Amino acid sequence: MAIFVGTHENKVDRKGRVSVPAKFREAVAGQAFHGVVVYRHYELPALEGCGMDQMEAYVEQMDAFDLFSNDHEDLATILFAESEQLSFDGEGRIMLPPAFMEYAGITERAVFAGKGKRFQIWEPSAFAAERDRARQRARDKGLTLPQKQGARQAAE
Repeated sequence: MAIFVGTHENKVDRKGRVSVPAKFREAVAGQAFHGVVVYRHYELPALEGCGMDQMEAYVEQMDAFDLFSNDHEDLATILFAESEQLSFDGEGRIMLPPAFMEYAGITERAVFAGKGKRFQIWEPSAFAAERDRARQRARDKGLTLPQKQGARQAAE
């Protein structure tokens, strides 16, 4: 399973090519597809990305919805119909589709932000603002990670 961590800012060339961070490329190495899958985030002005293993997990999770229900159709459209498989070139770059760049406001630079099993690609100043909002929301809510049941019992 691919795990994406860290924040990396890279230059985007005139053709829309951007270098995927080496650690992100390593995370998907050995998967059936030599690249990443990217789609528009459905709420934020960012792109969402992952390895093919995560897309396969999404397929399995879709079984929780009734086939042809509105929820199934909406999620299938967002996750599968609108996603692009972006292959790595010889230098570890992907080519961002122009429509994706426009959606996220990406021009000359892009931020890759690890999100665990997935990552996001942002315009740098938009990411900085979202990072600050996320930190404040987490603080305001007092968010913490829950311990697994076994770990909690061992600690008691």
